[in-house]
Amino acid sequence: MSMEPSIVFRPIGILRSEHREAAKTPIQPAYAKDCLGRAEIFPEFTEGLRDVEGFSHLYLIFHLDRAGPARLTVKPFLQDVERGVFCPGAGVCPRSGPAACGRDRS
Repeated sequence: MSMEPSIVFRPIGILRSEHREAAKTPIQPAYAKDCLGRAEIFPEFTEGLRDVEGFSHLYLIFHLDRAGPARLTVKPFLQDVERGVFCPGAGVCPRSGPAACGRDRS
C-alpha cells in the first residue's frame, strides 16, 4: 500500500456546547433541538466572517478532540448488528472530523 500525502488542518476557532459529559449528550439531532452551542473564531480569522450575517446557516467542519479511538465496525444505536462505518446508517464517523450545518440564532 502506498502512503498518501497527509492533509493538515489548522483550527480557526473553537466550537462550544453546554454538554460536559458524553453519556448525557444527545446522540440524535431530534433530541438536541433545544441544545445551544457557539462558534468562537480566533481573532486573526474574524475578517473572513464579513457579510456572513446575510446567510441563515453555516457549514462547520470540526475535529472532535475528545473522541475515542477510531473503529471500522460499530453497532449502531437501536440496531443489533455491527456495520462498517462507511455504511449509511452506521451513525458514526471513522475519524474525529465530522461536519454539521448550523443555524445562526443571534
